[in-house]
Amino acid sequence: MLLTLNSLAQSNFDWIKTDSIQKTKEQIYSSTKMFIAETWKSSKDVIQNEDKDGGIILIKGKTEINWEQPMKTGMTKMTIFHDSWYSYNVTFRMKNSKYQIKIDNVTPDDDFQNSIGGSFTGLSPEVKDWTLSSQDSITLVSQFKNKLGGKNAIKIMLDSYPLYQNVIRLLQTNLQKIVSDYSDYLKRSVVSTDF
Repeated sequence: MLLTLNSLAQSNFDWIKTDSIQKTKEQIYSSTKMFIAETWKSSKDVIQNEDKDGGIILIKGKTEINWEQPMKTGMTKMTIFHDSWYSYNVTFRMKNSKYQIKIDNVTPDDDFQNSIGGSFTGLSPEVKDWTLSSQDSITLVSQFKNKLGGKNAIKIMLDSYPLYQNVIRLLQTNLQKIVSDYSDYLKRSVVSTDF
């Protein structure tokens, strides 16, 4: 019997997946360490805490979202390319025949950086569900007025809003992929003590 629990809370971007699998705690732990090594560039850099006996590994990761912003200045049209970085925690818990992966504490790690070295301090989209509400629009207009001295704040906000929505959708996709890939990895990996 296979038991799976998935949840995604849009307000705080928490992913939790708990599942059963026919493996010992030690096998799940070993597979998890291999998954971390194959998923992140340096497992030594991302692992913040691990307790083999307790069956827990905590990592701090980063993901990059590349996006583009069409701009028009007078008669000239151009595209500015941005890189947004978000940090997050992943907690892996394991015991005999059961594992859990949780992603939380998802936050903007850097302000927007464009490809020509410019940055837009403080304009990185917050990690939230970007469904336009009246409060969101008031907050955004206020944010842009403060950063840009009030000029064209409403136009810039309306132009940027769909871009922010797309950044957050891409972020969701990246983080959901970690959860899905981990689950798939455990199901297909075979850990053996003799080879």
